[in-house]
Amino acid sequence: MHGNDKMTGQGRNIWLTVLLIMSSVLFCLPLWAKAEETPLARSHLLIFVSSSMPTESLVQWLQEAQTLQAPVLLRGVVNQSLANTLTWIQPLLAQAGNGGGIAIDPVAFETYGITTVPAVVISDDPAACYSNALCKAPPFDVVAGNSSLKAACEIIADKGSVGKGYAKAALIRLRAGS
Repeated sequence: MHGNDKMTGQGRNIWLTVLLIMSSVLFCLPLWAKAEETPLARSHLLIFVSSSMPTESLVQWLQEAQTLQAPVLLRGVVNQSLANTLTWIQPLLAQAGNGGGIAIDPVAFETYGITTVPAVVISDDPAACYSNALCKAPPFDVVAGNSSLKAACEIIADKGSVGKGYAKAALIRLRAGS
């Protein structure tokens, strides 16, 4: 674009979309920025949520996720719009203390077979997937339903298989953070 050129129509919409995507990435950066080298940091603890969940519940999940520096994932955008998604996310992050973020990751939902939210997945070996065709879920433990991150970790610590140790480490951090 040159000095006097005005961006109109489709070109403007593309740039707005790029800016919105960049903004959404910035919301997610704090999730991984300070990972400590602990068994929990090396695990793969994912939190799956939905925009249909009550605001109070989402804020609680975001706050607990901040304590563990765990990613919070949505299946897709809100009302088929990235702009609506950002408008929905910003007040949630503000209420939660602006220390975390929400990522859009439909591949993770598919990989781990998540159909009920909230859900917590703990895996010993993170799956690095960029499309459904490349994804094979590693062994993992999952707890889904209306609870808290602490309650989900308690269940996995008690009855899980691959995520037991990581769930116990998460519980220590959650209890220290509250």
